[in-house]
Amino acid sequence: MSARTEGAMSYSLLTTKLYVPSVPPDLVPRPALFQRLNGGLRHKLTLISAPAGFGKTMLAAAWIRGVGRPVAWLALDADDNDPARFTSYLIAALKEIDERIGQAAQAMLQSSTPPPPAALLTALVNEMAATPAPFM
Repeated sequence: MSARTEGAMSYSLLTTKLYVPSVPPDLVPRPALFQRLNGGLRHKLTLISAPAGFGKTMLAAAWIRGVGRPVAWLALDADDNDPARFTSYLIAALKEIDERIGQAAQAMLQSSTPPPPAALLTALVNEMAATPAPFM
């Protein structure tokens, strides 16, 4: 675990939540779904939606392995429903792409006065947009 401090609060970030899951060798290939996901690379957002247990995570993990782009991966759970905690995890995931992403937002989180969410997200989106290479 890695410890991060945000203002008066301290969060221990579980770094394994930032790793793309390993794909079992016997995973059923899904070329049609991979093709649809590849088509989504031309868009700003692709949503994978299916009921629990239908293989969304394994589909995404298998597809990511073959795309050849840097990836920011973040696995979330109910404990991450706190805005500061979520943002800390999101910044940590994005730093896997480029260490400069999230510097302004992280500085805001570490201030004694919590920033308005819009200011925090604006800083983060601006830093992501300034990243020269495409990433997911």
